[in-house]
Amino acid sequence: MRTIETVLGQPIASTRPSAPGRWSDHASSDRGDLGRGAALALLALTVLVAAVLRFVGAGDQLWYDEIVTLVDSVRKPLSVIVTHFPSDNGHVFYSVLAHTSIGLGGDTPFMLRLPAILFGIASIPLIYTMGRRVTTRFEALAGAMLATVAAYHVWFSQNARGYTILLVLTLLSTQLILNGLKSRSRKPWLLFATVTALAAYTHVSMVLAVVGQAIAVALHLMVNRRFTAQELKGPVIGFAAAAALTIMLYLPMLGDVAGFFTAQATAPKPASGGFGMLDVFRYLQIDLVSGSVLIVGGAVFLVGLVSYWRQSRLIPALFFMPPAMVYFATVLLDRPTRPRFFFFIAGFLLLVGVRGVFVIIRFVLDRLGGPWREWERPARWAALTAMIALLVLDLSRTYGKPKMDYEGALAHVEATRRPSDIVAVAGIGADFVYNNFHGLNLPRLTGADHLASLRRRQDVLVLHTFERPLRSADPALLDALKTRCMEEREFAGTLQDGDIYVSRCTRRP
Repeated sequence: MRTIETVLGQPIASTRPSAPGRWSDHASSDRGDLGRGAALALLALTVLVAAVLRFVGAGDQLWYDEIVTLVDSVRKPLSVIVTHFPSDNGHVFYSVLAHTSIGLGGDTPFMLRLPAILFGIASIPLIYTMGRRVTTRFEALAGAMLATVAAYHVWFSQNARGYTILLVLTLLSTQLILNGLKSRSRKPWLLFATVTALAAYTHVSMVLAVVGQAIAVALHLMVNRRFTAQELKGPVIGFAAAAALTIMLYLPMLGDVAGFFTAQATAPKPASGGFGMLDVFRYLQIDLVSGSVLIVGGAVFLVGLVSYWRQSRLIPALFFMPPAMVYFATVLLDRPTRPRFFFFIAGFLLLVGVRGVFVIIRFVLDRLGGPWREWERPARWAALTAMIALLVLDLSRTYGKPKMDYEGALAHVEATRRPSDIVAVAGIGADFVYNNFHGLNLPRLTGADHLASLRRRQDVLVLHTFERPLRSADPALLDALKTRCMEEREFAGTLQDGDIYVSRCTRRP
């Protein structure tokens, strides 16, 4: 009878070449794996479902980051987009694609989000092809199916930002690395350089992710003693070309980039409210139930990670060295850490999680012994069905709802305001949207004293959002809104801390 250790180390081909220039980088055997035809048919159906889920509702109202992207970048001339670096929160490649999209189909939320939608759909088959490089068809298909109905994947696929582009390009670049190490050809490495440069052009943090990939490849070559010129030529060409292409893409805005990061180096560090991963957990606002789910999911993930580690040191290194580099850089720079920074490894997380579930199923059935081993395939299908059902239930809580309900809050104010009321905004989240995007020219409260001075004349209706940043920037103002005003209405959104509040502050002579 097998122990948990031998199950974690199930007989899967290692990444050491079995013949010159060739290696086997996926599971060598698995009980009851899917046939190729069945897997591809199910994958096609999965992609169709993914497309429907992402196209439906994609024209709903925009949220803050999308509006900033539209106003400060996408609506600018293309010559400005490719020569101006707004900040490290800018997604240049996405802005280029979205500029083209709205130029073809009109300045609408749907057309602004179309590149994100298409890349989100494209990531589903790429999760499958990535899975096929390292595991069985069933595990690869399970990862793609779970991504299809995962609320966070649908959310980012309908988000006019570059995160789904980063997911696609990360899946591609990882497969190209495996191709390059397997074939010793230069072509995969040149394609890797192009894909990687586009990822860095989408978001500058991907430079750190590529450093993580380079470390993973270097460690693999060292451990396997592959130091010949033939072995080293491809990786050196790939990473050097990636660096050169990235510099070329940023060259027209190099002055802006240098100026931005110089200013960041000398400016006071933003209040992150914690260190690294603690900041991520604080952002997620984990309660008892979600905390329990997180612990169980973490244990399953750890089982899957150990299984992949015993299969090949290269696979988990390629999966998780890049986000580790991004994470440690944010910690060293004392910058806030958000879950969205790591969306580019969503496919890897799903593949490892699926592996953990299936390894546990195999371990339990092997421990039971006898005829129970024949139930492995039905048990895996049952587990996959249960995971899909849980994700669909989670998706139903947010699907079709606005990320931030700016329009609902504004409609409420317009319907309830009195002729004598002053309508004001508090914080950048309300100020930029209502004044820069909607062009309402509402006064922005500069502090609690400003609010008090307005209340001496008449009632004030205040729109505000993003309470955590507002509390950090001006705690006295937020305290005045909470204690001296009456909250008329809260307009919930699916973005964490993205609810819009309408408060009435009555006149106080």
